[in-house]
Amino acid sequence: MSDYIIIAVLGCVVALDTTVAGQFMISQPLVSSAIAGYMFGDIESGIYIGAIMQLMWLKLIPAGGSIYLNGNLGTLVAVCVLLLSSSEFPFSEDSIRFVVIIYGIAMSYIFGYFTTRQRAINLFLIGIAKKAFEKNQISKFQAVHFLGVIITGIGGSIIVVFFTAAGKWLLFHIPPPFFMASESFFPYGLFAFFGIGIGTVLSMVWSNKTWHYSAIGIAMGIVFLFLT
Repeated sequence: MSDYIIIAVLGCVVALDTTVAGQFMISQPLVSSAIAGYMFGDIESGIYIGAIMQLMWLKLIPAGGSIYLNGNLGTLVAVCVLLLSSSEFPFSEDSIRFVVIIYGIAMSYIFGYFTTRQRAINLFLIGIAKKAFEKNQISKFQAVHFLGVIITGIGGSIIVVFFTAAGKWLLFHIPPPFFMASESFFPYGLFAFFGIGIGTVLSMVWSNKTWHYSAIGIAMGIVFLFLT
């Protein structure tokens, strides 16, 4: 039960930071996954999943608003499924990582739907807040704003806890022959995810014509490598 309390708190924080409060980038996949990994004593797995998902969603960082594909909550669910299941999982580490990434990608699209529903609720609350402001009802205005924050936070907690539990159940109900037959495939699948992420980053660099920054960074990395 304590594990799910931690997950609920993480879901609340990520949901709030993604949309209505903060936007301090705590909700970004790499950061939230590292925090989750630290909380569950497996920061390596947290960073691993977070790094792949961060690369894949890098083009979708919400500057001033959320996106309809909610990769932040999707990644959190994926890493929480892994952290809760890895000690009991009878197959290889590569296989569980591959499966939870697939699950996280699917959840990102589902959570995008929840984001649109949340925005509809927020628009309704904004209408109430606007009328309260026009009538100088400051306490009502503040209460409506606070209600919007509470709804978002609770909603994030509920869906992350629910879909983490569902993901763990699903993981252990996938027929074992699937893992046994595909065991040699999973490492290549993980490399493919990295490739997709790197391709996304390169497309951003190329389209923004900022390749020289990457070249400078790579050159500095090589210099530091040789110096150490």
